[in-house]
Amino acid sequence: MVAQEPAGNKRTHDHLDYLSPARVPAGEHRHPPLSHAANRSDTFNIPARLDALENDVHELRQSQAAHRAEREVTMASLSRLEIMVQDCLLGVEALNRDIARSISKIKAERANQSRLRIDALTVSERQGRAHERWFRMELEKSQVRRHIQSDGSETRSVE
Repeated sequence: MVAQEPAGNKRTHDHLDYLSPARVPAGEHRHPPLSHAANRSDTFNIPARLDALENDVHELRQSQAAHRAEREVTMASLSRLEIMVQDCLLGVEALNRDIARSISKIKAERANQSRLRIDALTVSERQGRAHERWFRMELEKSQVRRHIQSDGSETRSVE
């Protein structure tokens, strides 16, 4: 049973009439008749549309595979870069430790050198004092006395 349209309402898209539920009798399929599809463009050429869709799916899968391969290469490169960065950081840490050790050694050497200088000064002072003591003792042994006169002259006497 086919529904009738009012006489003044003329449709411009006849191919849609075949798909409308009002136009399809009970028990029939909603596809347009083959003769109608053959008269028009390949819009309803199902095998051609399926082939086109299969090609699109195939291209999408190839594109996905290419993107996946690119992503794997990128991830591998990132992994290698990460390893290189970690190696560099370990190297920097090792250099920092070496620098700290060198600074400690330099400080210890400087402290040791200043101690040696102080010890050398102390030794020379001690030697000077010892020399003065020795000289005084020698003077006392010889019992030589110096006497300064009021005019500034000096006299020595042996006692």
